[in-house]
Amino acid sequence: MDKTPTAALAEQLSRLDAAMQDFYTQDFNDETAERARNKALKQALLALAGSALRQGQPAQAEQALHLLAQHTGCREDLEILAEIMDSPDGRLLAAFPPSQTLLAGAATARWDDFDHAPLEPPAPPASRTIRQLQLYAASCLQAFCQAQALSHPAIAQLLSHLYAVEHAASLPVWKSEGADLALNGRGDPPPADLAQRLANQGLRDSFLELVDCVVEVGQADLHGADTAMPASFIQRIEAILLTHAVALPAVPET
Repeated sequence: MDKTPTAALAEQLSRLDAAMQDFYTQDFNDETAERARNKALKQALLALAGSALRQGQPAQAEQALHLLAQHTGCREDLEILAEIMDSPDGRLLAAFPPSQTLLAGAATARWDDFDHAPLEPPAPPASRTIRQLQLYAASCLQAFCQAQALSHPAIAQLLSHLYAVEHAASLPVWKSEGADLALNGRGDPPPADLAQRLANQGLRDSFLELVDCVVEVGQADLHGADTAMPASFIQRIEAILLTHAVALPAVPET
């Protein structure tokens, strides 16, 4: 009988826990080999946490991060943590609220003087255009709505507009068209019936912030600027989804 995703993740976590315990009893020929093994195990834990989030299993992701934090205490561990966080899984997990508590506080007081890299997600590659980022942000909004069983004509119209960016002949014209939507992410209140439904489900604040961030992704650098703002909005979008246990959609290929 096939294992459930939760059971499979638990089994992988158990194996990695045992491997970490075994690591401390092994004899290595040199420090390079020892460090390589230490980093490989920590990368595997980070990858497992990332996989759990993508499968909509935040509890398992938090368990993997907790185990990673337990095995991060010396200066070399902190160096390795900084290295592995500069990765796709690291960027994903930096937007997961528990990571800030678990990993940022992983070091013991002995190493408070170590200036290790903060848990900031690296900026998306420059090859990710505004259109690609906007498409990804739109897919995040769609995933959230599907997970929360949210449907409304205004949501459908906004999603249609956001996805239209892929083939829009003029981005400024595309932007102006979005301003007239009933749900536009530009500070205007949503339609009354949608607002009531959001309030009934306890989703009003999260949903409206999500919509605002999704729209801002495509507008922040629309006129040629090259700032960190789109990446910052993406980070917040991902954090909202993960807070509500919504699996993140695949990032568009560049």
